[in-house]
Amino acid sequence: MVVAFAVTIDDDHSLQFSRRVRNDIYRGTYYAIGQRWQTKWLPRHFTRRARHIYKYRQRTTKWMQRKKREAKRSSKIKKGGRVDLVYTGLAEQLFERRHAVRAFPTRVSINMHGPRYITMRPKKGGSRHALAPEVLKIVDDELRDLDGIAQQTMEALIKKAPRKRKRIRGR
Repeated sequence: MVVAFAVTIDDDHSLQFSRRVRNDIYRGTYYAIGQRWQTKWLPRHFTRRARHIYKYRQRTTKWMQRKKREAKRSSKIKKGGRVDLVYTGLAEQLFERRHAVRAFPTRVSINMHGPRYITMRPKKGGSRHALAPEVLKIVDDELRDLDGIAQQTMEALIKKAPRKRKRIRGR
């Protein structure tokens, strides 16, 4: 499963750097964005407040009652059956591992391995929720934070980057 979200980087310094240096700056910026989302914002999807923050599709009352009842009887059901994305905790455990964050000059991709029942293309019909879009959902405060990280990282990388040199021909 690959995480996809858009953060646009505005660059006023593009003429000061060579293409290679500019691409390194973008790569570093996108890498910082991917790391931040993975370490800070992904775990928030597995909390009790996640339903209200991300506006998940409502689970049926019957399902939530059954999940809570099973949680009281067995230690197999994690977090008391009160968290939408957590049943046995397998999805949370797999998603919160460190995953490969790959940065490119135009984007970042995070290759995450989750349980087999969470797919990017769920089957239509049936009572199953599309869990992948719920796990990957990003809200405005997260985008603002990621944008702030992008600005800070880009400024730091620009200060360190070597400037473009002018060539004088003829001598």
